[in-house]
Amino acid sequence: MHEEDREAKVRVTELGDFAVNLRAVFWAPDRPTAWRTGAEIRESVKKRFDREGVEIPFPYRTVVFKKDMKAE
Repeated sequence: MHEEDREAKVRVTELGDFAVNLRAVFWAPDRPTAWRTGAEIRESVKKRFDREGVEIPFPYRTVVFKKDMKAE
C-alpha cells in the first residue's frame, strides 16, 4: 500500500437544511482499530467544535396546544 493511500480523505456529501454532512475515509489495518479510530475522530471533532464555538444545529419546533389558545 502506498503512503498516499493511507491519507484521510474528507468530502462534503450533502448540504442539508440544518447540517453540512461530511464523510471521512481513512485506512486502518483491521476492524477493531477502524472502529476505535472512528470513535476517537468523532470525539476529537466534537471537542474542537466546542472549543471553537461551533454548534451542531438541529431544528426547533414550538408546539401550541389548541386548549391553551385564547378564544378570539
